[in-house]
Amino acid sequence: MSGPGRAADAAAALDARMAETIDELGTAVAAARQLLAEGAMPDLAGLDDRVAEICRGVDMLTPEAGKRHLPGLLRLAAELTALEADCRNWIAGPPRPAASLHNRAADAYGRKPDGR
Repeated sequence: MSGPGRAADAAAALDARMAETIDELGTAVAAARQLLAEGAMPDLAGLDDRVAEICRGVDMLTPEAGKRHLPGLLRLAAELTALEADCRNWIAGPPRPAASLHNRAADAYGRKPDGR
């Protein structure tokens, strides 16, 4: 097969792969957010590569296919934004009273807050 039929098959394969990749990444982001909620930092290695893969795919979609994927892409963008916020909150940790910060600093230097 060549010509329009081959191009249509390639476009359909790309369309299907995009839907699958968007769904997979959405699932991975949801799992990462759940780990953060449980107090663990997830392994986010490769997340940027998967987002880049989606961006490359979007560039190759037909306008019609792009419109079909827009809701999923917008949902994924919102999930990624929420993941960023969750990571920042996890890194910052819970709010601590000033006395707690004093204790943490004292512990870091191996002393008790009372100077011993």
